[in-house]
Amino acid sequence: MATWKEKLVKIKHHWEEHLQEHAEEFQKWANNLEEEGEKESAEKLRQAAELLLKVKETLPS
Repeated sequence: MATWKEKLVKIKHHWEEHLQEHAEEFQKWANNLEEEGEKESAEKLRQAAELLLKVKETLPS
């Protein structure tokens, strides 16, 4: 039976990819919103994207 640490090593890459994909999607939405003049919403999504990338960096190894 795998330890929790071994399981973490296996799933961490998946989580990192998942967070990266969401951050990129948030950026796309932000760009589209900004084109429509929704600057505040666009900025909030950009901030959320940055936070997702920080979460990615924070994951234990």
